[in-house]
Amino acid sequence: RRAAYRAFATMESYRKAFIQTGKFAPMKHFMVGVFALAFGLETYHHHTFHGHHDHGDHADAAGHAKDDAAASAAASAKEDSIPSSMNDVMSEVRALREEVRIMRGSSEPRA
Repeated sequence: RRAAYRAFATMESYRKAFIQTGKFAPMKHFMVGVFALAFGLETYHHHTFHGHHDHGDHADAAGHAKDDAAASAAASAKEDSIPSSMNDVMSEVRALREEVRIMRGSSEPRA
């Protein structure tokens, strides 16, 4: 009960201080809150997706530098090269469709 009253009192003091016709402050506070939430979520998901090896530390336990190409390829989400022509794109799309068909368990190939 006390926490609910405290929350109400906080919101009431915010309303008195900022919620007035023509004031931009509530919109600014909302935008900053959305930015903070989005930044935090993006950072969390970026580190979740890339793991702990995507921070540029390419040395082993003894301090010897590892092969940068191998380290970046292992840590990178984009290990494949960008297709150079539309034919490459279409062949990649066909290959992906085939993989999806296999994952779904369908036995008939699609054209």
